[in-house]
This record gives sequence, C-alpha cells and structure tokens, in this order.
Amino acid sequence: MTNSLWAFPLMIIGLYLCKLINLTKFLQGFVKISGALSLELYLGNVSARIFLTAHHMSLYIL
Repeated sequence: MTNSLWAFPLMIIGLYLCKLINLTKFLQGFVKISGALSLELYLGNVSARIFLTAHHMSLYIL
C-alpha cells in the first residue's frame, strides 16, 4: 500500500518537471523512434525464431 501512495505524487511531480523543462517535444520524438525500432526488433526476432525452428535449431545458437 505504501508503494502505491508514493507512486501518484511522484507521477505528478514528474509531469510538472517535464512541463517546466519542456521535454515533451523530445519525449514525443524519442517515443516515435523507439517504438518503430522495437517493432522492427520484435519482427526480426519472430522471423529468426520461425526460420530456426523450421531447421530444427534454437534461437540461442545465434
């Protein structure tokens, strides 16, 4: 219960700090780039796993 009591005030403080520092434009760009990269890495992982499974190998071999 104490962890959840600390989470809400810290979230509010973080939002005000972001507003003061004006990091919102930077964060929007970062989220856009990191979201696209994470999707590409995930699809690459899935493709590699399907290929290696078809050839009776495991992904940890790479």
